[in-house]
Formats: sequence, structure tokens, C-alpha cells
Amino acid sequence: MGHSPVICDSEWGYRGGRIGAESAWEPVVLVARVGGVNHHFAGRDARLRAFVSAHRDRVWVAHAATAEMRYLTRLGIEIPPRWWCTRTGYRAVSNRSGYRESSLIAALRGLGLVHLIPAHKNEIRNKILNLDITPGDWPTVIAYCTSDVIATEAVWTKIVGKIDPKKVTYWCEYLKTVARIEARGIRIDTDTLAMILRYRTHLQETQRERANEAVRVYRRNGSFCREAFWRWVDSRHIRWPSVQNERGRWARSMDDDTLELMAGRSPFIGRLRQVRKTIRGLQHFNMTVDVRTGRHYYGLLPFASVTGRNQPKRFLYGGPKWMRWLILPDRAHVLGYMDYKAQEIGIAAALSSDAEMWAMYSARDPHMWLPIRLGVVPAGATKATHPQVRSTYKVLNLAVLYGQGPESIAARLGVELDESIALLRQHKELFAPYHAWSDAVATNAFHRGRIATRQGWGATVDLETRWRTWANYPIQATGAEIMRLTSVAMDRQGIDILAIIHDGWLLQARDGDEGRVRDVAIASAEWASRKVLGDRYPLRVDWSIHRDRYQDEDSREEWGSILAALPREVLYVPSEE
Repeated sequence: MGHSPVICDSEWGYRGGRIGAESAWEPVVLVARVGGVNHHFAGRDARLRAFVSAHRDRVWVAHAATAEMRYLTRLGIEIPPRWWCTRTGYRAVSNRSGYRESSLIAALRGLGLVHLIPAHKNEIRNKILNLDITPGDWPTVIAYCTSDVIATEAVWTKIVGKIDPKKVTYWCEYLKTVARIEARGIRIDTDTLAMILRYRTHLQETQRERANEAVRVYRRNGSFCREAFWRWVDSRHIRWPSVQNERGRWARSMDDDTLELMAGRSPFIGRLRQVRKTIRGLQHFNMTVDVRTGRHYYGLLPFASVTGRNQPKRFLYGGPKWMRWLILPDRAHVLGYMDYKAQEIGIAAALSSDAEMWAMYSARDPHMWLPIRLGVVPAGATKATHPQVRSTYKVLNLAVLYGQGPESIAARLGVELDESIALLRQHKELFAPYHAWSDAVATNAFHRGRIATRQGWGATVDLETRWRTWANYPIQATGAEIMRLTSVAMDRQGIDILAIIHDGWLLQARDGDEGRVRDVAIASAEWASRKVLGDRYPLRVDWSIHRDRYQDEDSREEWGSILAALPREVLYVPSEE
């Protein structure tokens, strides 16, 4: 690796208690350790720029390296080209099913380095975060940051030899892209958001009334009546899936995942899900919005899931869909949105070399192709002519890729188990290569105790984990690889990425330059899919432009109901003569 690395850690705070607001950000200290010697740079110390320049060719090591990358970027210092992120490295060597904490403290515990965990970490961290630092606190602040540097060095020493350096280089290129995305933030309609939050209690009540228009499931005191909902479910003869609780008892669940699963059974279930998300989102609103810059900032949390996907925190796209209508382009800019078409089907077809599944993916409407191919509907059938049939086979297609069995498919479709078994049998007969490949993947994962993508993102497979987790792992983890490569390719070509949403991207372009941005984005997506899957399997993308504000057609009704419920005097203030 040549020269000894620069091990670094930085601390910062926010003025006026405006935690997370970029306009209130203040650097506190950066400590860098080179060859056993510690260097510290307080605040906006001009020496830091010279230090970075002098050590630019070394490898820079940090835990959650995007933080240090952004620290330097905020100070107008170009980030060094070579990095080693110990958080990502620790995630890689300890990755397995279930939530895995990967903070520096968790890494120290996991690697048997508990003696390096500092005492009173939260106390001093909160003082720094709120800039509640006196001159007498400086030795403690520097010692605290230095202890994290020493701990990071210990973690790096433990794991550096366990990971191929080429993988680390690839991962850290993505982290640089993430750092730039997080620094941009997303411009939003702060005036309308302020109105919504001011009248949140009223809006929550109108949302309950909206649900009750169809089925009275909210009581006068605002509480949700599960008994009324279950009576409605039973009256419609809807087969509802049950889950096992901590006591081992089976019961019908109403969590968001289940409501999403069942939304296709009735428009009311879909509406109720959005109502519940809206009420919860308004009651516990925790998005970071800098009112001075008019931007929403969030953390992407790269590599946080077992498949290596992002798990964003306090993210607008994680809230009710209508909130997306708050997104605005910067002045003299437009918004672009790109996402892969039926990406999971395409990935499954490519990884399993299933020609029939690739033919389905390549069709204009993959979910209509299958019933036509099976002779269930005539050639030329469309979503408009046979909506229910298409819905049934869409559920089947996606459920199979997620490893769901006949019981879950029956619950989602509201059919008898025999019919679900027959549908699954049809799928297995037509896509035999895929099913053989999927079974072999899961079997080998349990046998070897390990699974990984072709690009090297892997996980330990525990015997007590679910079969479907590992049957679906290659599809999701490969999707994450394609997402990372697409993001890096666009970033390197100067495309302003504002957000990554699973297999989609919110982009920004200067008004008049959207054609070039579209071409570069689509070319990047096609290149990434070919790089990962091979030239025989180019994945397709959809592209849309949003000029005045982001428009999510699936939530147009919800957005309209929110605006309609705001008091008229708030929305229409007459101008003064």
C-alpha cells in the first residue's frame, strides 16, 4: 500500500441548535494520524489545506468515510483520491441477515477491541454537536477525536488484510458519490411544508375522515378501531396473512409491509395505508429541513442492508408518497427521474440464464406477457382489457422473486390455496431454469455458509435464517451493484444526483440541458447493467422530466386532499393594494 495511511476523524456542530441544517454547520476539529504522529486542526485552520495537499497521495482511512469527505468538501478542500472506509469494511466482514450495527463502537465490540471504547462518548459528542464548548473543553474535545482515530486505526489493522483492495477502491468510489449527493440536499417547498406542519392536527383529522368515508375505522377520539377493520375484511371474505409474534402465536398483522402487500385487494386498503402513513408522518415529522437554504438533507446510509443497498435515514422518500410533491427544482433548473424497468425480473433472468424469463422482461409489458404466453388471455390483451389478470400475474412474478410460497401468494391474491399452488406450478414449469438456479443458490448458501455477488459483496449464511432471504439475495444484491455503478458513472460525468431511491434516481439539470443529462444518465444505466450482467442482458430504464415541481402520479389524489384540507385563508392571501 506504499506510504503509511492517514487515519482521520472529524467533529462538527451546528449554531443555534439547528442540528442538521447545512447553513448552521461549523467545523470543530479534524485529527489525522500519520505514522503514529497525531495532527489536529481546529475549526477553519488554514493549515488543513496544506496538510491534505502534502498527504494527498496516501490512503485516507476513516470510519463512515463520507463524513470526513463532506467535512473537507464543506471547507472547500478537494478530497484525496484514495480512501479506506472501516465502516464499510466492517460491514463486509461481519455481514449477515438481520440488522447489524456498524458504528465505530459496534466494530470495536465485534472485533474484540472493547478496551478502546471511550467513556462518556455521548456527553462530549452532544457538547460538540451543539457547539457548547468552552476553552477549557478543548483538551477533552481533541482527546475524544484522537481516541476515535486510534480506534479506527485498530479496526483497520484488524480487517485490512481480509478484503481485496480492489473491492475497497470500488466501494469508496461510491462513497465519494454519496458524499456529494448528501451535500447537495433536495430543494423543497418550505412554505407549503410550514403550512402543513402548522395545521398538522387538523390534517390528521381530515385524513381520518377520508378513511371513514369508505369504512368507519377511526373512533371519534382519533384512535384506530382494529375490530371495525377486521369486520370489514371478513365481510369482504379477504384472506389476510398472519404472522408469528414473539410469543410464537399467529395473528393478523397491520404493519405497513402487510398493508402494502394487501393493497391490491381493495382500493380502501391502499387508501388506509396512505392515511396511516400520513398521520404517522405528520405526528412524528423528523425530516431535516434547512429553512434558510430551503433544502432537505438526509443520510443515505450506504451498505447498511444485508444486500448492500442503502437504508436512508430521515428521508423524504421514506414518508407518505404525497410528500414528493414538495420537491422543487433549483431556479433555472428542471428535475429528472430515472429508474429501471422491472429490474428484478431482468436481473433474475440474466443470473439464471433463463431465456423465457428474459423474453418476458423484454416484452412491452412483462406482467401481461406471462398470461398471454400461458394462453390465459388472447394475444393482444393489455392492462386496459384484462386488468385483473395482469394484476394476478404481476403479484405472482414479484412474489416468486421474493421467495414467497403458495400460502403468501394465496393471501395476496385472495384465492384458495389450490389455485395459488396451480399458479406457482405454471410459473415453475415455464421458468424451470430460473427455479433450478434459485434453489441451487439457496442450497449452496446454506451448505457453504456464505453467499456473494459476482462483484464480491457477500454475507455469512446462518442455518436459522430463512430460505427466501438467500434465494432473493443475489437479485437484490446485484441490483445494489448496478445502482452503485450507475451512480458513480453519472457522478463522474458531472450529473447532479439529488437522491437514490432503490433502483431510481432523482436528478437535476439546467433548463435546456435536460437532453444531455437524460442521454448521459441512460447511457450510464445501460453501461452499468452490461458491466454487471453481461452484454446479452442490457436493462431498460424509464425517464421523466418535472419542471415546476416533482409530480408523483400515484399520490396525486393524496396531495390534492392535503391541499384541499388546508384553511383557505392560508392558501389564498389577497395582495395589498
